[in-house]
Amino acid sequence: MPATKTEAAEQPVNLVRNKPVQTSSQASSTGPGTAAVDGNASTFWQPLAKDREDMNVWISADLGKAETFNTFTVSFRSVDMVSAVSALVSSDGTTWEEVASKKSDLTAQDKIRFKDTSARYVKLDITLSRNSNINLFEWGVYRENGDGPGPNPEEPAVPADLASVYFVKENGQPYAVNEAIELKKGESRTLSLNLKGKRKNGEIVDLSKYNKTLKTNTKFITVGQNGTVTALQVGASTLYTEVKVTKDLTLTTPDIWILVKDPNEFLAEALIANTSLTHPRMKTEIGQPAVLQPGDDFPAVSVQANVKLDVSGSVVRNGQSIADIPKVAVNRSETKNVKLPLKADQPGSYEIRLTLQREGLPPAYDVFYFTAMDSAAIPSGQSSIA
Repeated sequence: MPATKTEAAEQPVNLVRNKPVQTSSQASSTGPGTAAVDGNASTFWQPLAKDREDMNVWISADLGKAETFNTFTVSFRSVDMVSAVSALVSSDGTTWEEVASKKSDLTAQDKIRFKDTSARYVKLDITLSRNSNINLFEWGVYRENGDGPGPNPEEPAVPADLASVYFVKENGQPYAVNEAIELKKGESRTLSLNLKGKRKNGEIVDLSKYNKTLKTNTKFITVGQNGTVTALQVGASTLYTEVKVTKDLTLTTPDIWILVKDPNEFLAEALIANTSLTHPRMKTEIGQPAVLQPGDDFPAVSVQANVKLDVSGSVVRNGQSIADIPKVAVNRSETKNVKLPLKADQPGSYEIRLTLQREGLPPAYDVFYFTAMDSAAIPSGQSSIA
């Protein structure tokens, strides 16, 4: 199972979580300001169009008492329309002082670090580059380990001879290259994403105090800076970070793939049915050859119907029809295995052609391919994929 990290005492606390907020929009039917501090990465604050006319929006929070912090985090759907984000503080909620801002290299999941600051009121100010819908999923205010740099910070120093960077799991083992982690739509999981580096001489260095920003390449997930990944919609996303070594050298961690799945994804009536082949010996995986030995029984066809339908079809070998598949009725939400009383008695390329007939509608079609061949007869060094 993928390594996960549960909440621990040393985890920084989001000081604005569920605190009273005010926004530059008095109300929003689409996304209220409270959605940006509710801890739910699938809800968001969306400022009103009228509020965006001056190309500036903001959200502030009352912490209830003076707290000490040094980090703002943001999680946007997109930053295509954002030109800058700023961190402001106040002792009375009226007079504000800017303590840090970020105006370049903005990402959807980003972080602003600054020196330890104490205040009761905090504000996130967002400057827009155009009047377009902006969604802020989560806003965080933290006191992270170590005193952050001042306004408009540069990245902290790392070894100049750093050759690679990578994430490690809670057990200290690196993630595999292109390691995949599956989440269900709507699920959140906190991953252990401790950052390590390797110098040119082979020495391993701890980069856990490096001011990293976790990034993703899609809108299918959101990534909190504490490693919490929330699955928003079905799809594949990469999770990574970048480390600036010198002015001209930036290293990137190997991708971790986040695969978001939905158990109900293929149950819509418009998709008609889910079909698959089953056989005790034949591989049916993407990228693997679907091969039987001559004389093997045919694979069975599994049909999971999303609507009431009749299944029929034919079997083809080397382009010639060799058998018909009798009609089988399948009710909505029913799964049936259609067994074909045939053997792949001759080497060749086979097709199982299916016709899915719905009442009063045009038929739909599906086809499966496999090969019957003696794997022992394949010359050494040649592919077994026919």
